[in-house]
Amino acid sequence: MNSINSHFIFFFSSRRRHTRCSGVSWARRCVQETGIYTFEDVQRCLEYTGCDGVMSSEALLENPTLFSGKNYDLDDVAFEFMELSKLYKNDIKYVKPHLFKILYSGLQKHTDLRDKLPHAKTFEEMLEIITHLKQRRVNEDIMEKLGWYLRYQ
Repeated sequence: MNSINSHFIFFFSSRRRHTRCSGVSWARRCVQETGIYTFEDVQRCLEYTGCDGVMSSEALLENPTLFSGKNYDLDDVAFEFMELSKLYKNDIKYVKPHLFKILYSGLQKHTDLRDKLPHAKTFEEMLEIITHLKQRRVNEDIMEKLGWYLRYQ
């Protein structure tokens, strides 16, 4: 496994978009709940609020390396996600929804692969789809591969 896995983190989601620590004596120890999409958003939020931590929910579904401070190729993240899913014997029915989020922007452009993914029955079939997508996006900038979190904005 490569170095991406050291940046996978456990997280929990929140639908609230406000700070719950205003006016509380332990405000410095709170965690900001907000729409975080990039590591720059994390840094700006910490600087502006003075909080000790920042949570992100939906953006982490697309980019589980968000808090690493580095920009990883989401195709590589998908490969590593598959490697970890296979290692820990995750059920395919739980793997597919995450792949759709991680690979969202590419699957929007390459609809033939998007149409194949729901019908994939094995890890090998899903890996083949990721391989084809990566080959097609070889010249695409890493940041252009993001998009799932912004789909409704």
